[in-house]
Amino acid sequence: MGQTRPPNVPIIRRSIENHQLPENVTSIIMSSWRRGTTKQYRCYLNKWEIFCSRRNINSLHTSVNNVLIFLTELYETGIGYSAINTAKSALSNVVSLSGNDSVQLGNHALVKRFMKGIFNSRPSLPKYTQVWDVSLVLQYLKSISIEDITLKQLTLKTVMLLAVLSGQRVQTLAMLSITNMCLTTDSVQFYIDQLLKQSRPGKHLGILRFQKYHEENVCIIKHLNMYVDKTKHLRDTDNLLVSYQKPHGAVTPETISRWIKSVLAASGIDTTVYSAHSTRAASTSSAVAQGCPIDVILKQVGWSRAETFGKFYNKTTDNNYTCTIDQKVLETI
Repeated sequence: MGQTRPPNVPIIRRSIENHQLPENVTSIIMSSWRRGTTKQYRCYLNKWEIFCSRRNINSLHTSVNNVLIFLTELYETGIGYSAINTAKSALSNVVSLSGNDSVQLGNHALVKRFMKGIFNSRPSLPKYTQVWDVSLVLQYLKSISIEDITLKQLTLKTVMLLAVLSGQRVQTLAMLSITNMCLTTDSVQFYIDQLLKQSRPGKHLGILRFQKYHEENVCIIKHLNMYVDKTKHLRDTDNLLVSYQKPHGAVTPETISRWIKSVLAASGIDTTVYSAHSTRAASTSSAVAQGCPIDVILKQVGWSRAETFGKFYNKTTDNNYTCTIDQKVLETI
């Protein structure tokens, strides 16, 4: 199982050390911070420390007024509700409110009212009101023959098929490994043994499964077998996805995002509007339109609640219906 490294943000450590706990206890608490969360919070915590330094304020113990003034300064830079909510969450993890305000920062009545005001004046709305047509991408991929295919073409094609047939984040794709892959001529199964964004106690992504498809030019099993064969003498890592350029090392989620966007652009999708993450919405929306039950999608993609998904598609589920997302998405061709 992959381990979480403690965050390299001094204010986080200081906030824990204030409790005067033994170092081994502090270390475990520090490990509760995920790398992605740390990256997201770091800039706001740094700005908070600069704000406090200018005003000679205790950055770990202060009044709700100072917190609200800081969040207002962020608002006046032009950022929206989502970013300010992230900043508030970051402060909630390290700041204790003083005096009569000694409640958790995020639960303080004035903070909650402030955040509602931010939402009303600069709302955080869905990024997309509609999503691109999966069939456009699949038709483009189908046009790239597997005969005499280059390593770059094979890599981009395989990555895009994995993304659009699974509905997974690029983070998940970057964690696919040779060791935890069971690949045959008819199917493939992946087990993820590292923490994902949605992982929590008692909840982790299940096994990813794909089946053989009759059209070889869009068959993920065919492409995976070719990809593994072409890269087996190049790779020096257990990661499935490696760079098609020397030294052929494991690739980051950011690289996978660039690959996906390049395929979207080549397929005629406006990448100034749609990011690599949009494959999740496009894939699952397509699967629902083709009759894949929502409960199947929730299980395969790793979502825990159907409420938001159901608002847009309003589909009933049939627990006796057996299908997989990849097969339903491919039916759009």
